[in-house]
Amino acid sequence: MELKDFVGSVIEQISLGVLDAIEKCKKNEKIKGDVVIVNPNITQGAGGDFAIPAKPEQYSIQRRVQLIEMDVAIDSDGNVMREENTSESGVKVNENRVRFSIPVCLPATDVTKNDKK
Repeated sequence: MELKDFVGSVIEQISLGVLDAIEKCKKNEKIKGDVVIVNPNITQGAGGDFAIPAKPEQYSIQRRVQLIEMDVAIDSDGNVMREENTSESGVKVNENRVRFSIPVCLPATDVTKNDKK
């Protein structure tokens, strides 16, 4: 798989996973309401220490940018290596590692809506 396809697939799968978690938590009778809020759209704080303000409707919505960090082994043709970097004969294959971060705004839960029941 080419690196571009791998990166696109990873971001797509993470985004779909977040959307799925949002929907499942809204529908689950045991955890809906304020028990679990997946990726709230309004938070205060920094450095991983975030909280939802007491009156979120009084704040302007600023979607949080999150970094998706990747550390990927690629071969000399630029394809992602998924398995051990040895050939069938047991000879070590040359690999290059690529490390990078991609800023992404993932799907968010709107905490200004009153969905509590």
